[in-house]
Amino acid sequence: LGLTKAIPLVLAGEDVVIGAQTGSGKTLAYLLPILQNLLREKPPNLGKESRMPRAVVMLPNKELCEQVK
Repeated sequence: LGLTKAIPLVLAGEDVVIGAQTGSGKTLAYLLPILQNLLREKPPNLGKESRMPRAVVMLPNKELCEQVK
């Protein structure tokens, strides 16, 4: 999926898989829409539900996890 096509899908809450060259902006293509959606949502309750994940990002290796972090 191309980067420009991925952003509206992530904003709509769809699951996406992005493949592109290193340094092409893949991380921003999925993280910025996720952050935007999280900021729009009302804050979670302080009860049990507040501990549930609001977004999941899966990465293939530790090095990439560190970069995204």
